[in-house]
Amino acid sequence: MDDFSILYGLETAQLENKQTIRLKHISCESYGFDIQLILNSTDIEKNHKLCQSCFIQELCRIAIYLQQDDRAFYLDGITALEQQFTKSKTFEINIDYMLKGTEEMPQTFSFKQIQKQKNGQYLIHFRNSTGPL
Repeated sequence: MDDFSILYGLETAQLENKQTIRLKHISCESYGFDIQLILNSTDIEKNHKLCQSCFIQELCRIAIYLQQDDRAFYLDGITALEQQFTKSKTFEINIDYMLKGTEEMPQTFSFKQIQKQKNGQYLIHFRNSTGPL
């Protein structure tokens, strides 16, 4: 794996080991993006179940694939997820988690889908955004 950004204007990129990332910038009313990932279970499972702390680590690792300008914003969204996980030891689908200190211009992170596929990979869809602008 090369340690450089591969998402320079591309919407979809192939990661290592048949994994993929798809990034779509969202509307002009807010700043952020929708991300869809297909990840292998080997790095995000323990005892054949989703390990949420392992999953957060993998989301952090994926930041290397984003453009430099988007990377810090993406990692701030992961920080919001980490804050929730530290507080409750879990996170849920369809709940917005707000980064502490962004109350005036909320930056939120939310999962729309985390689903294990028949082939053993996980389909993950989430949004990281701030606004309205």
